[in-house]
Amino acid sequence: MTPPPPATVNPNRPKLWVNETVNQEVQSLFGSHDAQASIIIYRGDFDHDNNGIFEHVSLFRERLLAQVPASYSGPVCIDWEGPAMEGLKEPVGSVLHTRSVQEYLKLLNLAKGLRPNAKFGYYAIPLGRYYDRDATWLAEAEGYKVIMEQSEVLFPSCYDVYKANQNQYHVPAEDIEVNKDCVKMALRYAEGKPVYPYIWARWHDSNAEWGYKLIHELEFKEHVKSCFQTSWNGDRADGIVWWGGDFYYRGLSLQNLAPGHPLEAVSQRLRDIFDAEIPAGMTDHNHFNMIHSKILNQLSSVLNSIPSDT
Repeated sequence: MTPPPPATVNPNRPKLWVNETVNQEVQSLFGSHDAQASIIIYRGDFDHDNNGIFEHVSLFRERLLAQVPASYSGPVCIDWEGPAMEGLKEPVGSVLHTRSVQEYLKLLNLAKGLRPNAKFGYYAIPLGRYYDRDATWLAEAEGYKVIMEQSEVLFPSCYDVYKANQNQYHVPAEDIEVNKDCVKMALRYAEGKPVYPYIWARWHDSNAEWGYKLIHELEFKEHVKSCFQTSWNGDRADGIVWWGGDFYYRGLSLQNLAPGHPLEAVSQRLRDIFDAEIPAGMTDHNHFNMIHSKILNQLSSVLNSIPSDT
């Protein structure tokens, strides 16, 4: 088979990092779309009991050295949500807040020492808000700004929550304004370091009606563009990270979990979504190759449209 011709790539365009798990066929398209695989380390690799304390140091060291090659110089996102992140929202000086800041710094400094070529930062720090993006939000960020000062890259979360015309209270324009404010907050504290917003091609799972479903192309592309439609002191986002867990979610949807299992409701919800999404007679492999190739094209198109002065 003749390989597809290389895409026309703006050499100064924002970077496209990929955290979505894709098949080899889609990975082979990365080069023609100027995309690169990046690395994410999940809470289960260092806080599997979810107590917000960095106590499994040996496990983290083992997982980090296995997942991050010594020569890797790209971004590494550490996803530490749960009690540790909730502690950052507590009053400055409180026991929980002080402990959380110390635990984040302890883990970050170890990671930087183990793999000095990589660029480390935390997912969703600075903390985003859908509402009340005001002086209290800024004061909250001031309380943990030392984490951002010691991070080498910032990863604000910019997931799409509401579908166009879903109801009378929310419209995509509201999601876009949230995106802009969250990216601006990250730029403010990055002080020139790279900022890579995390985006997802499915609506956020907090949306009871549309969560986990694929976002249609027009709305998705406008949502991604919004990450570059804000600035702080002339600085703009340096790219995006395309996150996803399609293969994990598909696997979860196929499990026959007993009633009462903590994941049973999510599994059934995902089963209904994939039953409607995957065409009859198409294999999962071919379906995900198809949609991931489309999303890669969409993202490449958006990033190529961003003016090079960003």
